[in-house]
Amino acid sequence: MGIDVSITSYATLSTGEQMANPHLYRSTEQQIKAAHRKLAQRKRGNHRRSRAKRELTRLYRKVRHRRQDFLHQASRRLVN
Repeated sequence: MGIDVSITSYATLSTGEQMANPHLYRSTEQQIKAAHRKLAQRKRGNHRRSRAKRELTRLYRKVRHRRQDFLHQASRRLVN
């Protein structure tokens, strides 16, 4: 089995089947931008800044977990 990783589709298998690229970051990008702006508006050392930082971290963690889940499901599907 051969796998070609590309930009338009996530992967193309040797059978010709293409796995769609889910663009997981794009779906959360607007929320991340807003969280960055909110963090930039807060004063350093402020309680609200730490709360905004925690929210931004949560959004990045959410994207990371969604990517890991997609990779796990894709590899599991190939192995099965």
